[in-house]
Amino acid sequence: MSRDKLSRCKKYYQAAMLSDKFYALINMNIKKFRYMNYAYGKKEADKILQDLENTIKKFLADNEIIVRGNADDFFLLVSYISKKDFERNRLIELIDLIFDIDNNYVYHNIYTSFGIYFIDSKEIKFEEALEKAQFCRLMSHSLDRRVFSYEIYEQSIYDDYMHSCYLEEYTAKAKDRGEYRVYIQPKIDLKTRKIIGGEALLRLQDHNELLPASEFMPMLNKNGYVRIMDYYVFKSVVSALKERMKQGKKNVRVSVNISNSFFKQDQYVNEYSKVIKEYNMDTRYLEVEFMENINIHKGALKENIRAFHEMGVCCSLDDFGNGFSNFEVLKECDLDVIKIDRCFFIEEMNDLNKEILRTIIHLIKSIGMKVIAEGVERKEDVDFLASIGCDAVQGFYFYKPMPMEEFFALIDDSDAV
Repeated sequence: MSRDKLSRCKKYYQAAMLSDKFYALINMNIKKFRYMNYAYGKKEADKILQDLENTIKKFLADNEIIVRGNADDFFLLVSYISKKDFERNRLIELIDLIFDIDNNYVYHNIYTSFGIYFIDSKEIKFEEALEKAQFCRLMSHSLDRRVFSYEIYEQSIYDDYMHSCYLEEYTAKAKDRGEYRVYIQPKIDLKTRKIIGGEALLRLQDHNELLPASEFMPMLNKNGYVRIMDYYVFKSVVSALKERMKQGKKNVRVSVNISNSFFKQDQYVNEYSKVIKEYNMDTRYLEVEFMENINIHKGALKENIRAFHEMGVCCSLDDFGNGFSNFEVLKECDLDVIKIDRCFFIEEMNDLNKEILRTIIHLIKSIGMKVIAEGVERKEDVDFLASIGCDAVQGFYFYKPMPMEEFFALIDDSDAV
Protein backbone atom coordinates (compact mmCIF):
# COMPACT_ATOMS: atom_id res chain seq x y z
CA MET A 1 0.00 0.00 0.00
CA SER A 2 1.36 3.41 -0.91
CA ARG A 3 2.24 5.86 1.86
CA ASP A 4 -0.66 8.17 0.91
CA LYS A 5 -3.23 5.36 0.96
CA LEU A 6 -1.81 3.98 4.19
CA SER A 7 -2.03 7.43 5.78
CA ARG A 8 -5.61 7.85 4.55
CA CYS A 9 -6.65 4.44 5.89
CA LYS A 10 -4.96 5.13 9.22
CA LYS A 11 -6.74 8.46 9.49
CA TYR A 12 -10.16 6.85 9.05
CA TYR A 13 -9.20 4.12 11.49
CA GLN A 14 -8.20 6.58 14.20
CA ALA A 15 -11.41 8.51 13.74
CA ALA A 16 -13.43 5.28 13.98
CA MET A 17 -11.70 4.38 17.24
CA LEU A 18 -13.01 7.62 18.75
CA SER A 19 -16.62 6.67 18.00
CA ASP A 20 -18.84 4.46 20.16
CA LYS A 21 -19.28 1.85 17.39
CA PHE A 22 -17.61 -1.51 16.95
CA TYR A 23 -15.45 -1.93 13.85
CA ALA A 24 -13.79 -4.69 11.88
CA LEU A 25 -10.77 -4.21 9.64
CA ILE A 26 -10.92 -6.49 6.60
CA ASN A 27 -8.20 -7.43 4.15
CA MET A 28 -9.73 -8.62 0.86
CA ASN A 29 -7.93 -10.12 -2.12
CA ILE A 30 -9.09 -11.39 -5.52
CA LYS A 31 -8.20 -15.00 -6.17
CA LYS A 32 -6.29 -15.72 -9.39
CA PHE A 33 -6.06 -12.03 -10.28
CA ARG A 34 -2.74 -12.64 -12.00
CA TYR A 35 -4.62 -14.86 -14.46
CA MET A 36 -7.08 -12.04 -15.16
CA ASN A 37 -4.17 -9.72 -15.86
CA TYR A 38 -2.64 -12.18 -18.31
CA ALA A 39 -5.88 -13.37 -19.95
CA TYR A 40 -7.81 -10.11 -20.27
CA GLY A 41 -4.99 -7.59 -20.41
CA LYS A 42 -3.95 -4.92 -17.93
CA LYS A 43 -6.59 -2.43 -19.06
CA GLU A 44 -9.50 -4.82 -18.49
CA ALA A 45 -7.96 -6.11 -15.26
CA ASP A 46 -7.73 -2.54 -13.94
CA LYS A 47 -11.39 -2.06 -14.87
CA ILE A 48 -12.28 -5.20 -12.87
CA LEU A 49 -10.57 -3.67 -9.83
CA GLN A 50 -12.42 -0.37 -10.33
CA ASP A 51 -15.79 -2.11 -10.79
CA LEU A 52 -15.16 -4.17 -7.67
CA GLU A 53 -14.30 -1.10 -5.63
CA ASN A 54 -17.39 0.76 -6.88
CA THR A 55 -19.61 -2.24 -6.10
CA ILE A 56 -18.32 -2.45 -2.55
CA LYS A 57 -18.69 1.30 -2.01
CA LYS A 58 -22.43 0.87 -2.59
CA PHE A 59 -22.44 -1.75 0.16
CA LEU A 60 -20.68 0.45 2.72
CA ALA A 61 -22.38 2.83 5.11
CA ASP A 62 -21.36 6.48 5.45
CA ASN A 63 -18.98 5.76 8.31
CA GLU A 64 -17.23 2.89 6.46
CA ILE A 65 -14.45 2.92 3.88
CA ILE A 66 -12.65 0.84 1.30
CA VAL A 67 -9.04 1.54 0.30
CA ARG A 68 -7.24 -0.25 -2.48
CA GLY A 69 -3.73 -1.30 -1.60
CA ASN A 70 -1.19 -2.85 -3.96
CA ALA A 71 -2.54 -4.65 -7.05
CA ASP A 72 -5.72 -6.55 -6.02
CA ASP A 73 -5.42 -6.00 -2.28
CA PHE A 74 -8.23 -4.04 -0.59
CA PHE A 75 -8.82 -2.90 2.98
CA LEU A 76 -12.27 -2.28 4.39
CA LEU A 77 -13.19 -0.64 7.66
CA VAL A 78 -16.76 -1.62 8.51
CA SER A 79 -18.92 -1.26 11.57
CA TYR A 80 -20.90 -4.09 13.15
CA ILE A 81 -23.35 -4.64 15.95
CA SER A 82 -22.71 -8.32 16.56
CA LYS A 83 -19.99 -10.58 15.18
CA LYS A 84 -22.45 -13.37 14.46
CA ASP A 85 -24.79 -11.07 12.57
CA PHE A 86 -21.90 -9.68 10.52
CA GLU A 87 -20.64 -13.16 9.66
CA ARG A 88 -24.04 -14.67 8.86
CA ASN A 89 -25.71 -11.73 7.14
CA ARG A 90 -23.60 -8.79 6.16
CA LEU A 91 -20.62 -10.78 4.92
CA ILE A 92 -22.97 -12.97 2.84
CA GLU A 93 -24.54 -9.84 1.39
CA LEU A 94 -21.10 -8.53 0.42
CA ILE A 95 -20.11 -11.85 -1.19
CA ASP A 96 -23.36 -11.93 -3.20
CA LEU A 97 -22.73 -8.40 -4.48
CA ILE A 98 -19.19 -9.30 -5.55
CA PHE A 99 -20.36 -12.50 -7.28
CA ASP A 100 -23.00 -10.53 -9.24
CA ILE A 101 -20.60 -7.73 -10.20
CA ASP A 102 -21.56 -5.95 -13.41
CA ASN A 103 -18.51 -6.89 -15.45
CA ASN A 104 -18.67 -9.36 -18.35
CA TYR A 105 -15.30 -10.89 -17.54
CA VAL A 106 -15.98 -11.76 -13.92
CA TYR A 107 -19.77 -11.94 -13.58
CA HIS A 108 -20.27 -15.16 -11.53
CA ASN A 109 -16.59 -15.84 -12.15
CA ILE A 110 -14.85 -14.01 -9.33
CA TYR A 111 -13.81 -15.26 -5.89
CA THR A 112 -12.21 -13.36 -3.07
CA SER A 113 -10.55 -14.13 0.23
CA PHE A 114 -11.14 -12.14 3.41
CA GLY A 115 -9.15 -11.72 6.59
CA ILE A 116 -11.40 -10.22 9.26
CA TYR A 117 -10.15 -8.69 12.46
CA PHE A 118 -12.87 -7.59 14.87
CA ILE A 119 -11.14 -4.77 16.70
CA ASP A 120 -11.53 -5.77 20.33
CA SER A 121 -9.95 -2.70 21.92
CA LYS A 122 -9.92 0.98 21.10
CA GLU A 123 -6.25 0.92 22.10
CA ILE A 124 -5.22 -1.38 19.21
CA LYS A 125 -2.99 0.57 16.86
CA PHE A 126 -3.82 0.66 13.15
CA GLU A 127 -0.64 -1.15 12.14
CA GLU A 128 -1.40 -4.06 14.48
CA ALA A 129 -5.00 -4.35 13.27
CA LEU A 130 -3.81 -4.28 9.65
CA GLU A 131 -1.26 -7.02 10.32
CA LYS A 132 -3.85 -9.25 12.00
CA ALA A 133 -6.33 -8.87 9.12
CA GLN A 134 -3.66 -9.71 6.54
CA PHE A 135 -2.30 -12.56 8.61
CA CYS A 136 -5.58 -14.41 9.15
CA ARG A 137 -6.57 -14.08 5.47
CA LEU A 138 -3.42 -15.92 4.50
CA MET A 139 -4.12 -18.61 7.12
CA SER A 140 -7.46 -19.62 5.63
CA HIS A 141 -7.58 -23.35 4.86
CA SER A 142 -9.61 -22.68 1.71
CA LEU A 143 -7.36 -19.90 0.41
CA ASP A 144 -6.30 -21.89 -2.67
CA ARG A 145 -9.76 -23.19 -3.52
CA ARG A 146 -12.14 -21.72 -6.08
CA VAL A 147 -14.56 -20.48 -3.44
CA PHE A 148 -15.12 -17.37 -1.38
CA SER A 149 -13.00 -17.88 1.73
CA TYR A 150 -12.63 -15.97 4.94
CA GLU A 151 -10.88 -16.28 8.26
CA ILE A 152 -11.65 -14.39 11.44
CA TYR A 153 -8.63 -13.52 13.52
CA GLU A 154 -8.25 -15.50 16.73
CA GLN A 155 -5.24 -15.64 19.01
CA SER A 156 -5.22 -19.43 18.56
CA ILE A 157 -4.52 -19.01 14.81
CA TYR A 158 -1.45 -16.95 15.62
CA ASP A 159 -0.35 -19.41 18.31
CA ASP A 160 -0.74 -22.39 15.95
CA TYR A 161 1.24 -20.59 13.26
CA MET A 162 4.08 -19.73 15.65
CA HIS A 163 4.16 -23.28 17.01
CA SER A 164 4.28 -24.67 13.47
CA CYS A 165 7.18 -22.38 12.57
CA TYR A 166 8.94 -23.30 15.79
CA LEU A 167 8.55 -27.01 14.99
CA GLU A 168 9.80 -26.49 11.45
CA GLU A 169 12.96 -24.84 12.76
CA TYR A 170 13.34 -27.22 15.70
CA THR A 171 12.95 -30.42 13.68
CA ALA A 172 15.56 -29.26 11.18
CA LYS A 173 18.15 -28.42 13.86
CA ALA A 174 17.44 -31.37 16.15
CA LYS A 175 19.49 -33.88 14.16
CA ASP A 176 22.70 -31.89 14.53
CA ARG A 177 21.97 -31.51 18.23
CA GLY A 178 21.49 -35.27 18.62
CA GLU A 179 17.90 -34.94 19.81
CA TYR A 180 16.34 -37.60 17.60
CA ARG A 181 15.97 -41.08 19.05
CA VAL A 182 15.37 -44.44 17.39
CA TYR A 183 12.67 -46.45 19.13
CA ILE A 184 11.60 -49.96 18.19
CA GLN A 185 8.22 -51.60 18.68
CA PRO A 186 8.39 -55.41 18.86
CA LYS A 187 6.46 -57.65 16.46
CA ILE A 188 4.97 -60.76 18.08
CA ASP A 189 4.45 -64.14 16.45
CA LEU A 190 0.85 -65.21 17.08
CA LYS A 191 1.72 -68.90 17.41
CA THR A 192 4.63 -68.66 19.84
CA ARG A 193 3.70 -65.23 21.34
CA LYS A 194 7.39 -64.31 21.19
CA ILE A 195 9.28 -61.48 19.50
CA ILE A 196 10.14 -62.16 15.86
CA GLY A 197 11.11 -58.64 14.85
CA GLY A 198 10.52 -54.96 15.37
CA GLU A 199 9.67 -51.71 13.60
CA ALA A 200 12.10 -48.80 13.98
CA LEU A 201 10.33 -45.54 14.75
CA LEU A 202 11.63 -41.99 14.99
CA ARG A 203 11.16 -39.99 18.16
CA LEU A 204 12.18 -36.43 18.99
CA GLN A 205 13.42 -35.20 22.35
CA ASP A 206 12.12 -31.71 23.15
CA HIS A 207 13.99 -30.68 26.28
CA ASN A 208 12.97 -33.33 28.84
CA GLU A 209 9.99 -34.75 26.95
CA LEU A 210 9.46 -36.88 23.87
CA LEU A 211 7.28 -35.15 21.29
CA PRO A 212 4.46 -37.34 19.94
CA ALA A 213 5.20 -38.51 16.40
CA SER A 214 1.86 -37.02 15.35
CA GLU A 215 3.24 -33.59 16.21
CA PHE A 216 6.59 -33.57 14.43
CA MET A 217 6.25 -36.15 11.63
CA PRO A 218 3.77 -34.05 9.59
CA MET A 219 6.30 -31.22 9.69
CA LEU A 220 9.11 -33.51 8.49
CA ASN A 221 6.88 -34.66 5.65
CA LYS A 222 5.87 -31.11 4.80
CA ASN A 223 9.41 -29.75 4.49
CA GLY A 224 10.89 -32.92 2.94
CA TYR A 225 13.30 -33.43 5.82
CA VAL A 226 11.72 -36.84 6.44
CA ARG A 227 14.00 -38.29 3.73
CA ILE A 228 17.06 -37.41 5.78
CA MET A 229 15.53 -38.84 8.94
CA ASP A 230 14.44 -42.08 7.26
CA TYR A 231 18.03 -42.55 6.15
CA TYR A 232 19.25 -41.71 9.66
CA VAL A 233 16.98 -44.39 11.17
CA PHE A 234 18.08 -46.96 8.59
CA LYS A 235 21.77 -46.33 9.21
CA SER A 236 21.26 -46.39 12.98
CA VAL A 237 19.49 -49.75 12.77
CA VAL A 238 22.11 -51.27 10.47
CA SER A 239 24.91 -50.05 12.75
CA ALA A 240 23.26 -51.50 15.86
CA LEU A 241 22.48 -54.86 14.23
CA LYS A 242 26.03 -55.14 12.87
CA GLU A 243 27.52 -54.41 16.28
CA ARG A 244 25.41 -57.18 17.79
CA MET A 245 26.60 -59.56 15.11
CA LYS A 246 30.22 -58.72 15.96
CA GLN A 247 29.49 -59.47 19.60
CA GLY A 248 27.92 -62.80 18.71
CA LYS A 249 24.48 -61.76 19.94
CA LYS A 250 21.23 -62.94 18.40
CA ASN A 251 19.30 -60.67 16.06
CA VAL A 252 15.78 -60.40 14.69
CA ARG A 253 14.58 -58.61 11.59
CA VAL A 254 14.02 -54.88 12.08
CA SER A 255 11.93 -52.85 9.62
CA VAL A 256 12.40 -49.19 8.71
CA ASN A 257 9.93 -46.87 6.98
CA ILE A 258 10.37 -45.51 3.47
CA SER A 259 8.47 -42.24 3.06
CA ASN A 260 6.62 -41.38 -0.13
CA SER A 261 8.84 -38.36 -0.70
CA PHE A 262 11.70 -40.73 -1.50
CA PHE A 263 10.01 -41.60 -4.76
CA LYS A 264 10.95 -38.19 -6.11
CA GLN A 265 14.62 -39.15 -5.83
CA ASP A 266 16.04 -41.68 -8.29
CA GLN A 267 19.18 -42.45 -6.31
CA TYR A 268 17.86 -43.12 -2.83
CA VAL A 269 18.01 -46.92 -3.17
CA ASN A 270 21.70 -46.61 -4.01
CA GLU A 271 22.26 -44.68 -0.78
CA TYR A 272 20.71 -47.53 1.20
CA SER A 273 22.78 -50.03 -0.74
CA LYS A 274 25.95 -48.13 0.17
CA VAL A 275 25.12 -48.41 3.88
CA ILE A 276 24.58 -52.15 3.56
CA LYS A 277 27.92 -52.55 1.79
CA GLU A 278 29.72 -50.21 4.21
CA TYR A 279 28.67 -52.38 7.18
CA ASN A 280 28.81 -55.65 5.27
CA MET A 281 25.36 -56.24 6.69
CA ASP A 282 23.50 -59.55 6.68
CA THR A 283 20.30 -58.35 5.00
CA ARG A 284 18.20 -61.20 6.43
CA TYR A 285 17.71 -58.87 9.38
CA LEU A 286 16.50 -55.88 7.35
CA GLU A 287 13.04 -54.94 6.11
CA VAL A 288 11.71 -51.78 4.45
CA GLU A 289 8.10 -50.67 4.88
CA PHE A 290 6.41 -48.65 2.13
CA MET A 291 3.36 -46.53 2.92
CA GLU A 292 -0.10 -47.73 1.79
CA ASN A 293 -0.72 -44.69 -0.43
CA ILE A 294 2.55 -45.28 -2.23
CA ASN A 295 0.52 -46.94 -4.99
CA ILE A 296 0.43 -43.57 -6.75
CA HIS A 297 4.04 -44.41 -7.62
CA LYS A 298 3.31 -48.00 -8.52
CA GLY A 299 5.90 -48.23 -11.30
CA ALA A 300 8.65 -46.85 -9.08
CA LEU A 301 7.49 -49.10 -6.24
CA LYS A 302 7.96 -52.23 -8.38
CA GLU A 303 11.49 -51.14 -9.32
CA ASN A 304 12.41 -50.32 -5.74
CA ILE A 305 11.12 -53.64 -4.44
CA ARG A 306 13.13 -55.43 -7.10
CA ALA A 307 16.27 -53.47 -6.12
CA PHE A 308 15.82 -54.19 -2.40
CA HIS A 309 15.15 -57.85 -3.10
CA GLU A 310 18.40 -58.05 -5.05
CA MET A 311 20.11 -56.86 -1.88
CA GLY A 312 18.26 -59.52 0.12
CA VAL A 313 16.05 -57.00 1.95
CA CYS A 314 12.46 -57.94 2.83
CA CYS A 315 9.74 -55.53 1.60
CA SER A 316 6.39 -54.79 3.23
CA LEU A 317 3.39 -52.54 2.64
CA ASP A 318 2.35 -50.50 5.69
CA ASP A 319 -1.07 -49.12 6.70
CA PHE A 320 -3.05 -51.48 4.46
CA GLY A 321 -6.76 -50.72 4.79
CA ASN A 322 -6.31 -47.08 5.77
CA GLY A 323 -7.54 -44.99 2.85
CA PHE A 324 -7.81 -46.26 -0.71
CA SER A 325 -5.96 -49.57 -0.58
CA ASN A 326 -5.13 -50.63 -4.11
CA PHE A 327 -5.38 -54.39 -4.55
CA GLU A 328 -3.58 -53.98 -7.85
CA VAL A 329 -0.43 -53.28 -5.83
CA LEU A 330 -0.79 -56.72 -4.26
CA LYS A 331 -1.09 -58.25 -7.70
CA GLU A 332 1.72 -56.42 -9.45
CA CYS A 333 4.29 -55.70 -6.73
CA ASP A 334 6.35 -58.53 -5.31
CA LEU A 335 5.79 -57.72 -1.64
CA ASP A 336 6.73 -60.05 1.21
CA VAL A 337 4.59 -58.70 4.05
CA ILE A 338 1.33 -56.74 4.33
CA LYS A 339 0.67 -54.77 7.51
CA ILE A 340 -3.00 -54.33 8.43
CA ASP A 341 -3.63 -50.78 9.62
CA ARG A 342 -4.55 -49.93 13.20
CA CYS A 343 -7.85 -48.39 12.06
CA PHE A 344 -9.46 -51.85 12.34
CA PHE A 345 -8.65 -52.02 16.05
CA ILE A 346 -9.44 -48.54 17.35
CA GLU A 347 -12.87 -49.66 18.54
CA GLU A 348 -14.21 -53.07 19.46
CA MET A 349 -14.68 -55.03 16.25
CA ASN A 350 -18.18 -55.81 15.04
CA ASP A 351 -19.16 -58.77 12.86
CA LEU A 352 -18.73 -56.79 9.63
CA ASN A 353 -15.18 -55.68 10.51
CA LYS A 354 -14.28 -59.23 11.47
CA GLU A 355 -15.54 -60.57 8.17
CA ILE A 356 -13.64 -57.90 6.24
CA LEU A 357 -10.45 -58.76 8.11
CA ARG A 358 -11.00 -62.47 7.61
CA THR A 359 -11.39 -61.94 3.85
CA ILE A 360 -8.39 -59.61 3.53
CA ILE A 361 -6.07 -61.90 5.48
CA HIS A 362 -7.22 -64.98 3.54
CA LEU A 363 -6.58 -63.16 0.25
CA ILE A 364 -3.12 -61.94 1.27
CA LYS A 365 -2.00 -65.32 2.54
CA SER A 366 -3.41 -67.09 -0.52
CA ILE A 367 -0.97 -65.17 -2.72
CA GLY A 368 1.98 -66.10 -0.54
CA MET A 369 2.47 -63.02 1.63
CA LYS A 370 2.79 -62.74 5.42
CA VAL A 371 0.32 -60.62 7.40
CA ILE A 372 1.04 -58.42 10.43
CA ALA A 373 -1.65 -56.41 12.24
CA GLU A 374 -0.50 -53.20 13.94
CA GLY A 375 -2.06 -51.08 16.65
CA VAL A 376 -3.51 -54.10 18.47
CA GLU A 377 -4.31 -53.33 22.11
CA ARG A 378 -6.97 -55.84 23.23
CA LYS A 379 -6.67 -59.54 24.02
CA GLU A 380 -9.87 -60.37 22.13
CA ASP A 381 -8.39 -58.82 18.97
CA VAL A 382 -5.17 -60.80 19.42
CA ASP A 383 -7.12 -64.03 19.82
CA PHE A 384 -9.35 -63.31 16.85
CA LEU A 385 -6.39 -62.49 14.59
CA ALA A 386 -4.70 -65.73 15.62
CA SER A 387 -7.86 -67.68 14.81
CA ILE A 388 -8.07 -66.36 11.23
CA GLY A 389 -4.44 -67.00 10.33
CA CYS A 390 -2.75 -63.63 10.92
CA ASP A 391 0.98 -64.27 11.34
CA ALA A 392 2.00 -61.56 13.79
CA VAL A 393 0.85 -58.47 15.66
CA GLN A 394 2.38 -55.23 16.77
CA GLY A 395 0.79 -53.04 19.41
CA PHE A 396 0.39 -51.93 23.00
CA TYR A 397 -1.20 -55.22 24.08
CA PHE A 398 2.29 -56.72 24.06
CA TYR A 399 4.77 -53.81 23.92
CA LYS A 400 4.86 -50.08 23.37
CA PRO A 401 7.68 -48.61 21.25
CA MET A 402 10.85 -48.50 23.35
CA PRO A 403 14.38 -47.11 23.01
CA MET A 404 16.48 -49.29 20.72
CA GLU A 405 18.73 -50.30 23.62
CA GLU A 406 15.75 -51.64 25.59
CA PHE A 407 14.51 -53.57 22.58
CA PHE A 408 17.84 -55.34 22.16
CA ALA A 409 17.91 -56.06 25.89
CA LEU A 410 14.59 -57.89 25.37
CA ILE A 411 16.13 -59.83 22.49
CA ASP A 412 18.97 -60.90 24.80
CA ASP A 413 16.39 -62.35 27.16
CA SER A 414 16.04 -65.90 25.83
CA ASP A 415 12.40 -66.10 26.99
CA ALA A 416 11.35 -63.22 24.75
CA VAL A 417 12.49 -64.64 21.41
